[in-house]
Amino acid sequence: MCPVLIHDREYKTVAERIHEMSTENKGKYDLITEVLGETNGACLMKATLTLDRGVFVGHAYERENAGYINKTSHVENCETSAIGRALASAGYAGSEFASADEVANAIKQQGEKKEDEEW
Repeated sequence: MCPVLIHDREYKTVAERIHEMSTENKGKYDLITEVLGETNGACLMKATLTLDRGVFVGHAYERENAGYINKTSHVENCETSAIGRALASAGYAGSEFASADEVANAIKQQGEKKEDEEW
């Protein structure tokens, strides 16, 4: 696996971060996700990663109407983002804190907003 290049910056996917963390920790870790709230098509998620060297937390917020993927998978997308942020907090981030998944989703949402504004 290799990082994704977006706007001349390297981003790792959440899958790459999990693989790196799991390999380095020989599979000895706990990763727990929790929906903190889900109201009116919005989700707030928390991911807690426990390693021998500490506990690392990541949060994410996604709206169901924020893009094509979120229309059917906003909870799943939110969970992936929270996991990516917990991993980044633990030092598994590549050169950027945000994951490739988050950046790609943000770019897509920005494009969709511009299209909506044209109408």
